[in-house]
Amino acid sequence: MPRRIVDISVALKAGIVSDPPYMLPQINYLDHTAGAQNFMQVFGVKREQLPDGAGPAVENVAISTHNGTHLDAPYHFHPTMDNGKPAMTIDQVPLEWCFNDGVKLDFLDKADGHVCTADDMKRALDRIGYQLKPLDIVLVNTTAGKAYGQPDFIDRGFPVGKSFGSKYVEFAATPGSRVKLGLYGRRALAKDAGVAPDGTGSHRIVIGGDAGSFTDPDGFAWQAASA
Repeated sequence: MPRRIVDISVALKAGIVSDPPYMLPQINYLDHTAGAQNFMQVFGVKREQLPDGAGPAVENVAISTHNGTHLDAPYHFHPTMDNGKPAMTIDQVPLEWCFNDGVKLDFLDKADGHVCTADDMKRALDRIGYQLKPLDIVLVNTTAGKAYGQPDFIDRGFPVGKSFGSKYVEFAATPGSRVKLGLYGRRALAKDAGVAPDGTGSHRIVIGGDAGSFTDPDGFAWQAASA
């Protein structure tokens, strides 16, 4: 079957909400008049020597690797992968990971902030009668798409709750929250925290609040932090 390539990328644009404020791309547009002025300074020509007195139009762009449509390399998330191997940088990612069959799953009925689970994915695949195969590229369609560039874009759509066996579980944050919680193995946690992986005792986290000591519905006992 002939392969059809579908371009779903979006163009970089300044002055719209597309990323958190500290990550927004900065684009300075120089028109033909400014281009002519640059040519006059650099090459010593006169304006009348340029075609119609115009120079080249140029865009000066300051961006991060997280702006626009992009692929996050393993190195973006952590310096190592696969039990300590150096994480792949973007130039090491195999091209076959990037050019394969796309599978669009619609979740437009889910509320903003909904945490998509494996069961949600299975139901979505059942609806279209498809079984995922290796190297399929899954496209998750949420309400965030139509909100691109709008003031509430950052808080639209929903995150995907992730788990990798007993190695790592990521809990999706509530909309607007800057905090993300992860639960992972003792050695991995010790490595991130910069402490020895051996030893005894428990690892604790402290979360601001005034609930005091209690036992949650899952049976976990929470103790009030000591002053």
